[in-house]
Amino acid sequence: MKIRLLAGFLCAGMLFAPLMPAATAAKKKPAMSEDMREAIAFERHKDQADARQARIEAARQAGHSADRTQNPAPPAGKK
Repeated sequence: MKIRLLAGFLCAGMLFAPLMPAATAAKKKPAMSEDMREAIAFERHKDQADARQARIEAARQAGHSADRTQNPAPPAGKK
């Protein structure tokens, strides 16, 4: 009787043993830490601010051309 009971527990243990790692796998730590997420968000916001500033400066420069050369009129009368 004791041998059957021991064999039953042993078989039950072997049957449910593969299920144990699956239960602990759900408690895995997230792939990215909170600091890493904050750093990525900071870089994303910094890139957006740089792009916004570039658009503002491009709009300012569109109205003001640094090209001050004048096209000279062709000489009149002589050929």
